[in-house]
Amino acid sequence: MSEQASKTEEPLSTWLEGHHRIEPASAKTNDTELHIYAQTVGGDPVFGGAAKYMADADVAVSLQGALTLELHIEQDREGNLTCRLGCAVPFHSPVLLGEAKGSPAAGVPISFQSDIVRGRATVYHKDGWCWLHIDGAVLGKHLNIDTKLYRFL
Repeated sequence: MSEQASKTEEPLSTWLEGHHRIEPASAKTNDTELHIYAQTVGGDPVFGGAAKYMADADVAVSLQGALTLELHIEQDREGNLTCRLGCAVPFHSPVLLGEAKGSPAAGVPISFQSDIVRGRATVYHKDGWCWLHIDGAVLGKHLNIDTKLYRFL
């Protein structure tokens, strides 16, 4: 394993408690178990007892085996969001799918089209959480997912 992959000296089990959440398979997740990894832009945990509430975050949602959607979210002083969506697979550079700005109350939609993923993602706030809705296809499989990502300021 390369030195570049090593980002923390914290035991993996401890790190996962604060940075990983499993969303069980359900109608809301297209009957797919989702693994959601998140951290503040500074690297702090967002789940568990040490969780920090935040406005800016990096989130990864594993889909279809090794394919991961990567989402970077920033909130400005007016409360609007800037969202950047990409996808990645092991050993390949991440691919930017799209960027958008908007109100979290109305939702920030990002339409995307590439050779392996297509559709629309919307980032929005509900009940004190930042949520992600995806309606599209990944590696030819239709996905219609609505899941909470992390607690929001």
